[in-house]
Amino acid sequence: MEKIFLTWETVQSDIEKCLDQIKDKSFDFILGLMRGGSIPATILSNKLNVPLRMFGIKSYIDTKQNDEITIYQTCRDSIINAKSNRKNLLIVDDLSDSGNTLKFAVDNYKYYFDNVYTLTPYVKEGTTFEPDFYSRRYEKDSWLVFPWE
Repeated sequence: MEKIFLTWETVQSDIEKCLDQIKDKSFDFILGLMRGGSIPATILSNKLNVPLRMFGIKSYIDTKQNDEITIYQTCRDSIINAKSNRKNLLIVDDLSDSGNTLKFAVDNYKYYFDNVYTLTPYVKEGTTFEPDFYSRRYEKDSWLVFPWE
């Protein structure tokens, strides 16, 4: 498995490319998928001036992908009780690898919003869930190492 070490500059540049893709959209909330998506979601929240919530789910144990998704933090109540129209949600993760966690998050929040969009700066070939917005594709056997890891 090839390890690809991403720099802060690369991640920032790739998030800017994603920002260009969503410049004509508006969002009521950004939902970051912890842990990997928390940093891109925070950057996007700051740049777009959109409220941020975090959803803690995982499908990996160390470097091994698990078939089962575990929820360890939810924010559904804070979104449901918010005084907004809840029209557009942007779900953000760092990577769409298998696509399982993105699909799980969309399935959990799609009933509360008119539109749910997904953004990951990076996508791996063969993912089962293609995000609406992304910057780069990588081979399935690549292992991305983010600067915050």
